[in-house]
Amino acid sequence: MSAPRSERDAKVHLDAPALPSHDASIQSTPSESRTSAISPRQPGTAFEFTDLKVLHRNTLLPRSHFTFYQSIEDAMQAAQTHDVSKSKSQLLSGTWKFFHTTSPLLGPQDFFRKDFDTSNWGDVQVPGMWQLQKFGKGPQYTNVPYPFPFHPPDVPIDENECGRYVRTFVVGAETDDHQIRLRFEGVDAAFTVWVNGVDVGYSQGSRNPSEFDITDLVIKGGEANTLAVQVYQRCDGSYIEDQDQWWLSGIFRDVYLLYFPKFHFEDISIRTEIAKDDKPTLLHVNYKLSEPGLTVHSALYDAPEGGKVLATLEDVSQTSSASSTLVVSDPVHPWTAETPTLYYLVLHIVNSGAYVCLRVGFREVELIDGIFSVNKSPIKILGVNRHEHHPRFGRAVPFEFLKRDLLLMKTHNINAIRTCHQINDPRLYDLADELGLYVMDEADLECHGCQMAVEGTNPAAPLSDNPDWADAYLDRAIQMVQRDKNHASVICWSLGNESFYGRNHKAMYHWIKSVDRTRPVHYEGDQGAETVDMFSRMYYSVEAMISFAKEADWVKPYIMCEYAHAMGNGPGAIKEYVEAFHKYPRLIGGFVWEWANHGLETRNKDGTKYMGYGGDFGDEPNDGCFVMDGLIDSSHNPTPGLLEYKKAIEPVRTLRIEGKGVRIVNRYDFLTLDHLKCAYSIIYDGGSIEDGVVDIPKGIKPHTEAHVSLEPKTALPPHIEILLNLVFTLQTPNKWAKAGHIVATGQLRLSPPRTIPQLLSHQLHPPFTQVTVSTAPTALTATQCAPSILQIVSTTPTATSWTFDLSQGHLTSWTRGQAPVNILASPLSFDVYRALTNNDAGGDDPNGSPGSQGREWRDARVHLARDHRVMGRHSLSPQYQWMKSRTADGTEVVHLKVVTRIAPPVLGWGIDVSTTYRFMANACSPPIAGSDSHDALHIHVHAQGSGPWFPPSLPRFGLTTSLRGCKAARWFGRGPGESYRDKKESKLVGTYEHTVGELFTDYEVPQDNGNRTDVRWVEFWGESSGAGGIEGREKLVRARFGWLEGASFSAARYTVAELDKARHPVELRSLADEREGKDGQQVTFVHLDWVHHGLGTGSCGPETRPEYGLSQKDFDYELLLD
Repeated sequence: MSAPRSERDAKVHLDAPALPSHDASIQSTPSESRTSAISPRQPGTAFEFTDLKVLHRNTLLPRSHFTFYQSIEDAMQAAQTHDVSKSKSQLLSGTWKFFHTTSPLLGPQDFFRKDFDTSNWGDVQVPGMWQLQKFGKGPQYTNVPYPFPFHPPDVPIDENECGRYVRTFVVGAETDDHQIRLRFEGVDAAFTVWVNGVDVGYSQGSRNPSEFDITDLVIKGGEANTLAVQVYQRCDGSYIEDQDQWWLSGIFRDVYLLYFPKFHFEDISIRTEIAKDDKPTLLHVNYKLSEPGLTVHSALYDAPEGGKVLATLEDVSQTSSASSTLVVSDPVHPWTAETPTLYYLVLHIVNSGAYVCLRVGFREVELIDGIFSVNKSPIKILGVNRHEHHPRFGRAVPFEFLKRDLLLMKTHNINAIRTCHQINDPRLYDLADELGLYVMDEADLECHGCQMAVEGTNPAAPLSDNPDWADAYLDRAIQMVQRDKNHASVICWSLGNESFYGRNHKAMYHWIKSVDRTRPVHYEGDQGAETVDMFSRMYYSVEAMISFAKEADWVKPYIMCEYAHAMGNGPGAIKEYVEAFHKYPRLIGGFVWEWANHGLETRNKDGTKYMGYGGDFGDEPNDGCFVMDGLIDSSHNPTPGLLEYKKAIEPVRTLRIEGKGVRIVNRYDFLTLDHLKCAYSIIYDGGSIEDGVVDIPKGIKPHTEAHVSLEPKTALPPHIEILLNLVFTLQTPNKWAKAGHIVATGQLRLSPPRTIPQLLSHQLHPPFTQVTVSTAPTALTATQCAPSILQIVSTTPTATSWTFDLSQGHLTSWTRGQAPVNILASPLSFDVYRALTNNDAGGDDPNGSPGSQGREWRDARVHLARDHRVMGRHSLSPQYQWMKSRTADGTEVVHLKVVTRIAPPVLGWGIDVSTTYRFMANACSPPIAGSDSHDALHIHVHAQGSGPWFPPSLPRFGLTTSLRGCKAARWFGRGPGESYRDKKESKLVGTYEHTVGELFTDYEVPQDNGNRTDVRWVEFWGESSGAGGIEGREKLVRARFGWLEGASFSAARYTVAELDKARHPVELRSLADEREGKDGQQVTFVHLDWVHHGLGTGSCGPETRPEYGLSQKDFDYELLLD
């Protein structure tokens, strides 16, 4: 694909010229408040929430996020610990009185009066969403559609829920000579405020802060003050908050009283310049003051406690807007996500009695020859999109829960966050600075629903390209930049999400460049990068992305702002994206969609808890389970998808065996590998041969390969598979992990696995010579008990008995030992279908969205395909034949050949299957083919698909049965967690053991799960009736694939049909409990697949890659059961 003209002619706009503001209030002096150009609404007049000219009334200008402290020590400690309890402020979060109505027209209109009686009102927690505290209609989830009539800027007033909040507060006399500010960190969607019965103002912009000066309204000295807030569920701003999440309402972030001393900073802005050539490191500090003529003292420390003073400066400002530049002579450690070194800037206005401490990261962002660079080094964004969500509190996310998120990201090698699709809790940025995470800060803006509302016309016309909405759009950019501009972690601004592209985006871009030339600007909707500084795409295939990356003439880089849609069981084939990121300089990287499922905790009729999604709360319209699309579940526990992502983006990649050692590559952007240690182990099928420590060469530079010496000390045995494992761990603890934390793993094969023919080979398992074939006792008898029943009985010590139903073409019974119980609860038959994953279904449609892989399977009736016996063309008898023979080593064999056809009803396609079953027994030789059994069943399958409507791909091809009493499985293959052909890199081959319950991945939307791939063998175990077995259990049966890449097994308490039908895991558990109550024992449904289709990311993106699919029509496979 050739570059569009706008790309070839584009210039990098990091230094775009300043443009005049579109809003006169932006040019106001610091002491002025923002208000509309029209006259403020008087109490009792029309509501402001649908007036585009009134975005805010009497709010103070947006500013950077800081608070004042009474001492340097308190200020620096708070910057380090995030504890603001010693700041000059009062937290008003907690229990408020609350009154809910379906419309602001209903309910008490004078509730804000100081003497109004709220004793009979309910209670509500702030921060909180009222729908999650049993008020209102309940939560509603939509991805794209607006849940209200589309007629911007109007929203219905009769169906616009209203929450009235009241609480009291006391302000002490120590706040005399202070300006008292009332700050709301986030209110959804709009609100009006009163203090002591006086109308303070109005604001909107749900995720943006609002601040009011209430100094003249507050009564001091111990008397209670009354704070009243009226929150509106909808406002005109709701049209640009259609952000693929729950529609929830209320005061969902903290509320503060802030005490600003008489002489104070109104705003602070910092900018760093790292030393280069003969120029020293500089820290530029711009500030707005409450009045001119103040003396500002600045000091930069390298640590909060006992730190060295690196620079100081004292300036007298002649105006209320001033600046200082601190010259730092000592070398500084630049800030990066890998090296998040922070310094402490303490600002103090002399004689104010108050201090501010800002943490400073010396960091520069540039596009160097079009390559995205931090501190002049190219970097790769290996990030996630993160919505704010808590399973019980919605967007009211507690700090510890937020911190846990970021720690989890760091321990899984994630280095960046896109704050989709709004600015986040301000504490997130503090943590990102501290822990080391790059942030693409995104404005609180999305109007995706316009696409549906005006289908067939220009979706940008109603809002994004409508000049009436210019101030609303611009306000979102201003709020974002002004609040978050001082964070080193913020390396890019984003103009919002899925809002098409229009003049209002251009206005946002140019305003941002007028105040911040140090960061690039992103917006995916500007597809040609006409305005913004980079190309951005969502859900492109790897091939399409690489085509972009290979263009010869480009000056702007390329980022995947959303990719690898992590809905349900997935994402599959993520490795190929990451490899392309590292290969092509133009590719910045990307953000996986998304970090977490957004399930909300609820209960069914029996009181059992589960995670609800769209439609579970009576919400219409809704987009179902499309909100469950994260790398972690709704409780924020990792899913297998997160482990796969961690592996794909690991900073050390093990490449190959190279001479007497291993070739590795350092994929850090700034670090060597000196902080890591490496342990190795050499394993085989059954145990460990050797382990030890590898010396990593010192000083391996970022983005370079190196040789690591490693020579086994032990002679490696022949004829078995041998694997080398490498584990890279932290040598010492850091801010986000303990010493010993695993950051990367590698596995290389030293010798290949055995194939089925090799397992059966006499060369590997020579027979005993004590007994000749002629004198060997009869080990196997075969009797056709009835026209359709073939009974095969072994007289060996294993004492196996098989029953084959010739009319069905299936093995129906398998018993062993002196007290035989048929372990097969259902016949062993062929299967080609799996329960649809979200990625199969193309989203949340249980039957598959139109055009999806899952819909193709359902339309072809793959889910109804069954393994049927076929009749001979010239005979009324089913097609089969059997015979008995004896091999040279004395093994007796019953050969049975059966012809069946796998086919659905209605349609003409099918798979003709010719299967040879070889029942084997030997009373004298050692256990067959290295097993602990004298008996075995060898299955050899030839199959060919044909006919009209034959599906382009199949979910699986293998055998299925159900086992009585199966409690656990032990296997040699990838593990311990689930793996699929395109989601297996994080699972190393080894010997593992799990209970059946542990094999199941409990996705919050039931779907196919729990597969283990690249399996050489698997044993299924039940409870032992006597001594022996593993931990009191006995082996039921073992399946051996030999060496067949992609061979898989799964075992679960649920059928494929049950997984397909269930909407929530709680439904599955009740089904299994009911079934086991009737049968008196556990039944485990087992699949043994020779080949299994990959997962892909088709829920919102490409299906799996061709090499991971199952598009073949011819099958030739073997399996050994014993």
